[in-house]
Amino acid sequence: MVLLLIWQTDIASVIDGFKGISKKTLLLLIFLQIITQLLIAYQWKRLAWSNYREVTIKQMLRMNMAGSFVESITPSVKIGGEAVKVWWFKERLRWTGEEAASLLMIQKSLSGLVFLGYTILLSSMYLMHFWTNISAKWAWNVSENQWKYLFYYAGLLIFICIIGTCAYRIIKKKHADRIKSIGKIADESKRHWLRMRTNKFEMAIQLMLASVIWLLYPLKMIMLTTDLGIEVRFWVAAAVVFIAYTVAMIPALPGSVGTFEGAMVVLLTIAGIDPSLALVLTLIFRTVTFWLVCLISGFMTGYFHIQEVRNRRIKAFSG
Repeated sequence: MVLLLIWQTDIASVIDGFKGISKKTLLLLIFLQIITQLLIAYQWKRLAWSNYREVTIKQMLRMNMAGSFVESITPSVKIGGEAVKVWWFKERLRWTGEEAASLLMIQKSLSGLVFLGYTILLSSMYLMHFWTNISAKWAWNVSENQWKYLFYYAGLLIFICIIGTCAYRIIKKKHADRIKSIGKIADESKRHWLRMRTNKFEMAIQLMLASVIWLLYPLKMIMLTTDLGIEVRFWVAAAVVFIAYTVAMIPALPGSVGTFEGAMVVLLTIAGIDPSLALVLTLIFRTVTFWLVCLISGFMTGYFHIQEVRNRRIKAFSG
């Protein structure tokens, strides 16, 4: 998908777009991404604390790095990365499987609730704004490429609905026994959720953390568009980011490579941005928020693993 987008756009314009990004903006984007990762680790720490468990931000950073690396190489809607997190809690912190899975479900529920709210609101605003600004005259004068991108987007939404329905039916039919076996996890999650609900202050903190974490992503997009001299409203940038992440949940390729980029370029083009600049924005945004994170996560995960193996050998030799 990415190669196809590059092939269909003006390479010279894309290169000029990359040159237009200042080093100061890139460094600021990387700094914001570091803040994002720290906030996510802090969110996990507070969730563990609400379940009467003590963990450090460093431990949560290492867990998230391992999960991010596995997520980047497994086409499974982040399931691979989440499985690593459960394994981390069990093997590294000696939690039970039920405790680890329930904490994961609570974190995903809170984060997903905020994400869903943003997505429904912003995607509705995006589509309403687009359609209500179409007059009969404008509709005839609109470029062929804009209509083509709009149809691509509509096709992606239909494809998501079909895939989701089919996946649900297959899972329900073939894995009924496994679905029943998660009763313990569901019970543990329910107990954890009830504790969260009784502590309204902690619930408010968690929702605020999730809201800030998600809002940092469109903020990065706005910084990019501003640096390139492109005028885009914040809510439009936010809608593009959240809809693209929704499309990226299709388990087509490892790390949603291609689906995210394709959706974002389509949405930015519909919003009136030149396809070449849309591709530049998408590639830089994706590099900072995903590829750089995966690269560092893979390197650090490998480094920590080598250190642990060496320490075990030294301990065995000295013993």
